[in-house]
Amino acid sequence: GFNFEAGGRINTHSIYGSNATYTINPSFNIDENSKLFINISSAYKIPSLYQLYSEYGNKSLKPEGSTTYELGLQTQSSDRKIALRLVAFKRDIKNLIMFYTNPSTFNSQYINRNEQHDYGFEVENNIQLSSFGSWSNNFAFVDGQGVENKQKTDNLYRRPKFTFNSALTLQPCAALTIVPSFKYVGSRLKGPYDAGPAEQPHYYLLDCYAGYAVNKKINLFVDLRNITNQQYFDIVGYTSKRFNMMAGINIK
Repeated sequence: GFNFEAGGRINTHSIYGSNATYTINPSFNIDENSKLFINISSAYKIPSLYQLYSEYGNKSLKPEGSTTYELGLQTQSSDRKIALRLVAFKRDIKNLIMFYTNPSTFNSQYINRNEQHDYGFEVENNIQLSSFGSWSNNFAFVDGQGVENKQKTDNLYRRPKFTFNSALTLQPCAALTIVPSFKYVGSRLKGPYDAGPAEQPHYYLLDCYAGYAVNKKINLFVDLRNITNQQYFDIVGYTSKRFNMMAGINIK
């Protein structure tokens, strides 16, 4: 039941030098319905042309480099009506490119200095509801800190620690499809230049889509969004849609 996959790549550039990436993916089939897997991979992000050649450019910049670790379990029931996937991850990034201004000379340029360390997990499942529909859910948690000049700082701006999505796909008869869905976004830090309190509040959204196939060529639909008329902000200062809806007809 043991499987192993590995790969690598080397890239050479005249400005930022040689960089290599790799991926290692061992897994083990516990039985015909369950699998335990591990993924270890690296990546890099090269400096932009502006960061290299502008008036603030620095040709000595190194690419940002990351290493990601994942551990997970994927399983399903013997009748394949219930599927579950659990994944935990950790990501370390070094040589982050930042804009730096010398406090004495006020000269500014891009430099490599900071680090970033993130971690979290995700749960996904899908349930087949007899012959009339399915129910899918996913829940995610993410947290992390940056290291700036050897000082740890919370910097996952506008990124919620918790998110949850749930959707029912119901088909009570062959012609009718109903999809109610729910979304929850947890509290998160505001952007570094956003106004208002340091933490943006959580919010939820309730939507519902319904479609009816009159025949093979004509389909009627109605799409209701933010049914409970929530007032929320993904970015401070930019309003979001309150309750809204759309109805129509598709003709092939």
